[in-house]
Parts: sequence; structure tokens; C-alpha cells
Amino acid sequence: MLINPESEQAKRIIDRYLYNTNTYHPNIGTIKTAKKLLAPFINNSNDSFLAGQTIIKLIANFTDHSVNRNTVEPRIQVIIDHINNCNGSLPSINHLAEQVSLSTSRLSHLFSQEMGVSLKQYLLWQKLYHAGSRIATGELIMEAAVAAGFSDAAHFSRKFTKIFGLPPSKMLKTTESIRFVADSNFMH
Repeated sequence: MLINPESEQAKRIIDRYLYNTNTYHPNIGTIKTAKKLLAPFINNSNDSFLAGQTIIKLIANFTDHSVNRNTVEPRIQVIIDHINNCNGSLPSINHLAEQVSLSTSRLSHLFSQEMGVSLKQYLLWQKLYHAGSRIATGELIMEAAVAAGFSDAAHFSRKFTKIFGLPPSKMLKTTESIRFVADSNFMH
């Protein structure tokens, strides 16, 4: 499970579990809780909705936050919905700002304030998600990268490796064990 390191959830996890250390050794109660939350998914690992719900519950458990979503500022929800409905061809920040009648700087500030991650970073994660999903279904890296809005495969590979810690070519060899689950809930 990868969590955007700039998100509020990651910051809470670091503050709670990794304060002054790089390694967290969970206690037996934490392990039991994680096993209980993971059990339904392990028994039915092909259900992507269940995978998403499991991840949301795990993050909520480890960050001491309720699974219930907070209300997002309506203009930011419009932006999230617009991004999620783009099918991989993501709009520019200028275009998004026009959609909600805000300047790009005001939109960027409001998005960061509401979502706990910058709009630029959110768009990058969405591009990586779309490209990764295409690769996981067998599409060539070059085609997936261009379809997701990257200028070329090398640029995509550098970003992918930086964020996920492994090159996208590695995914081609292990796609049966990789599931791409994304939802705007992860950003709350």
C-alpha cells in the first residue's frame, strides 16, 4: 500500500509511528487489528471495491481518523469530480481554475488546504495511476505514458520510479500481484 508522502494521512502516520525513527515495530494489538481489517480482502482479493474500502479503513485506523469523509469545499469537489471523469486525459490547472472561477494561485491554495496535498501533486498521482492501470492491463509503457499525458516514456519512468520505488517495466513482470486502487477518499 503506497500513500502519497505529501498527504495529510502520511504526515499523521509519520508523526504517530515514525517520530525520530525510520522503522515502526507494531504491537500485537496493532497486528491483530490489521489482520482483522485485511481478512475480507485476502479472502476475495479480486474485488477492487473491497480493496479500496479495506485501504480506507486501514488508513483511518492508523491515523486515528474516522472512515467518514469530511465535507469538501464545493468548488474543490467540482475539481475532483472533473479530474476523476477525465479518463486519463487530465486538464491543466488553468482549465480547472476556469471551471470554478478562481485564479490558478487561489485554486492551488484552496486545493492544498482542503485536500492536504498540492493540486500539482494530485494531478501527477492521477497521471501515474492512469498510466499504471494501462500497463497493468498489458498496454505498452510508451503508449500508456503518452495516453496519461506524459511527454515520453522516459519522463514517465523517472516519475513512476521516484514515487513508487520501482520502474514501470518491473510491473510488466508482476501484474498479477499488483492492484491499482485509487479514490479521492484517500486524499481526505
